[in-house]
Amino acid sequence: MSRHPLVQRISDVLDLSPDSHAIEYGGQWICWAQVATSVRRIAAVTSGAEVGMLLRNRPGHVAAFLGVLLSGGTVVVINPSRGDERTKSDIVGLRLPVIVGEPGDLTTL
Repeated sequence: MSRHPLVQRISDVLDLSPDSHAIEYGGQWICWAQVATSVRRIAAVTSGAEVGMLLRNRPGHVAAFLGVLLSGGTVVVINPSRGDERTKSDIVGLRLPVIVGEPGDLTTL
């Protein structure tokens, strides 16, 4: 089976200009090489799985999101700002094999 075009596109973009700025967060830039390293680690771990993500506007979540897609997986967005009880209920109901989130979000759950 051939690679999905999105998987190929993500892979290509990660290698375009490794030393260039990719994400600015907290006044600091993260280069594409750093993003690519994280993306590929996440891709190796998720291996095409359905992955729940407690999404926040943070660089690690960009890498996690791209990593799941790079692996051919599915991202299921879970909004942690809906409150702890609703988030817990969503997670239980979704029955996903993997949940990605900030340490504080995961500890709360």
